[in-house]
Amino acid sequence: LRADAVGHVTFDLERSSSGAITAGEAIFYVNYAFPGSVTITGLHVHSGAKGTNGPVVIDSGVASFTDADGSGNVTMVVTGVPPATLQAILDNPRGYYVNLHTSANPGGALRDQLHNPKKR
Repeated sequence: LRADAVGHVTFDLERSSSGAITAGEAIFYVNYAFPGSVTITGLHVHSGAKGTNGPVVIDSGVASFTDADGSGNVTMVVTGVPPATLQAILDNPRGYYVNLHTSANPGGALRDQLHNPKKR
């Protein structure tokens, strides 16, 4: 028995006339499936290359909750993400990862590196 998830982190950006990011938000959309009851404790974008742990750079703000059957969806919109953070992620998406944290795996239960969907 194992856990699995499929999801997206999408950025909604505002840009200046010169193309610089001036504001933006991150939209988290994650479907998860655990083999039984699970307590989700966090969902974040972290800085770090594949196999390397790093600090949180975007916190989804998800509050800790228990899902009795272990399957569900987390959708969160984070406003006010610093433009420099958004630009850094767009410049090097593989240098960042999404991590879904649980009470059983506080360091992260499910993790995947970000990538540009156009450049798989």
